[in-house]
Amino acid sequence: IGESTGLECLKILIKLKRLDIFLVVSVDQKYHKIIKKMCKKNKINFITSIFFKKKFKKIKFLKENNYFLLSVFSNLIIKKDFLKKFEGRAFNFHPGLLPYYPGKNCVSGALYNEEKKSGVTLHVMTPSVDKGEIIKKKIIKISSRDNLITLMLKLKLCCIDLFKNFSKDLSNGKRFRRFSNNKTLKKKYPKYIPYKGKIDQNMDFSEFKKLFRASYFGPYKSTWGRPFIKFKKSYKNIVNIKKIKLNKKTNAQFVQKIDNNNFLLNFKEKIAIVEVI
Repeated sequence: IGESTGLECLKILIKLKRLDIFLVVSVDQKYHKIIKKMCKKNKINFITSIFFKKKFKKIKFLKENNYFLLSVFSNLIIKKDFLKKFEGRAFNFHPGLLPYYPGKNCVSGALYNEEKKSGVTLHVMTPSVDKGEIIKKKIIKISSRDNLITLMLKLKLCCIDLFKNFSKDLSNGKRFRRFSNNKTLKKKYPKYIPYKGKIDQNMDFSEFKKLFRASYFGPYKSTWGRPFIKFKKSYKNIVNIKKIKLNKKTNAQFVQKIDNNNFLLNFKEKIAIVEVI
């Protein structure tokens, strides 16, 4: 399990009491303590992803054909030898619509591409990442006001709902239809922030706005990357766009300092006042 979404899904599984939980692997360091405490209280085996990578071959099951593997918003790549133990009973909850947006930072990719829809895809896990057959999708709309942090929150709620329903169906022995995951339909998107995040006079305002929208993650660090400006010999990460207005002085210096935390950026068509750290 990864992120706060994985934590909430674990709570659902414990509360459901229809499936016995043999082992929890925690991916995000900031959630290790709370998940470990939860597992200890409920007599569930707990390890971190670092330990799992080193020792996964030593994990033994009582009856292998009785187990399922559920992965929620996790960036842990499961080795082929371990997946073999589940024979198609390993399922992943992916924060993106497959087959269009597989892989890392796909949420930023969808925002950068200015998609109108996103969602969570439940699919069978295979050695090839995010390429297994699709079980179910839950689709949501992307608002023009959404950025990375707001869309991730929507996807979190979307995943929790999908996980809850799937867990109940799984415990009731329901058989699931499987649909093709056609990799040829994959859309192109930058895995990491273009231009390495540098904002300068060669960029137009619309591109800057896309970069900021796809990278804005509030106080948290985005794995996609952050936009930044260079002022004199220092680099400043942009954390907020405070004001936008038309640019009537197109020959003005691109970066102008207002104070230590605020700068003015002169794009060709517009002026942006940004907050930096």
